[in-house]
Amino acid sequence: MVRPPLALMRAAFVAACLVAFVAAISPDPLPIESQGGDKYLHFTTFYVLELLALVTARRKRILPAIGLVMLGALIEVVQGMVGRDASLWDLVADTLGIMAAILPWALAHRWPNLPPRATR
Repeated sequence: MVRPPLALMRAAFVAACLVAFVAAISPDPLPIESQGGDKYLHFTTFYVLELLALVTARRKRILPAIGLVMLGALIEVVQGMVGRDASLWDLVADTLGIMAAILPWALAHRWPNLPPRATR
């Protein structure tokens, strides 16, 4: 399997973070009909960002996750400053999206290293 160069993947991650930031602070072009409907967007966006972070990080994979939580917090602060709705629940949705990406990744990379179970 051919993998793209790491520098290209990291550039894609940074570009995706910038696009997410700009989209989050821009005027809302599509009002979401249901209450809390934007939580799905927050969850999905940060899920995808964390997947990109996991692919591009060589070591210390928790650092990009912490950075993404901080990005989510920054987005909420800036949204409050530009007249958009700043919500703690949006940050919760961001964090849940990050965790949803990390947990399967961590389990998949941890299980092969587990010692075999003793058989009776």
